[in-house]
Formats: sequence, C-alpha cells, structure tokens
Amino acid sequence: FTQQLCDEVPAIERRPFAEGVLATLETYAWPGNVRELKFAVERALCVAQGDEVGMDDLPPEVHGSSGVALPEGGSFDEQVERVERDLLDGALSQAGGRQKDAAQHLGLTYDRFRHLLRKYQITAK
Repeated sequence: FTQQLCDEVPAIERRPFAEGVLATLETYAWPGNVRELKFAVERALCVAQGDEVGMDDLPPEVHGSSGVALPEGGSFDEQVERVERDLLDGALSQAGGRQKDAAQHLGLTYDRFRHLLRKYQITAK
C-alpha cells in the first residue's frame, strides 16, 4: 500500500515503519477490510513527522489507545488543514507549479484542486 500510495500521491513521502508497527497492522482485525487498512496506512504516512512511521501515527483504534490524544499542534481541524496544505504544496512542487498535473497527482478534479488552493490561499510558484 505504501508504494502504491506514494506513486498515486507524490506529495506523500515514503517512510519506513518503526519496529512493531507492521506487527500491529498484521494483528488488527480490520473490520473494514482492505479499505480500512489502506486508509490507516495513508493516514499514518500523512501525519508522520519523523523519519519513520510510528505507533502514534496509526489510528488510535488500531494501536489500542484508550483515550483520544490530539497530536501536538492543535485541534482536529487544524491538523486536517495542515495535512491538506502539505499535500497541495507538495503536489504543486512536484508538478513544477502546473496545477492540472498537481490535481491529477492527488486524484482530484481540477475544480476541487482550485477550490482547495483558494481555501488555503496557496499560490502556484
């Protein structure tokens, strides 16, 4: 999933998984089947801030966290905004500022991509 996701969304940086993370992914029941697993890997790659994907980057229900802890840096909405901005910026950079190419890399329609650029006041460089 990691390679496929990074190929589909070049703005997502490929990182190795820390010790124990793969074992946790393998032992989780995955009630949502493959789609839930793919989403968990995608989320982990998007929120990981170190050199590798750690246990805290997995959704709480996967690694057995009993409470909901916000990542450093703010509320849910602030975290989502940061991830969206990073993805948009990364895709634009990889596409050399070509918005249609960046939208395609992210799997977004051009109109949706432009909407997000306006929402976050991002300009192509």
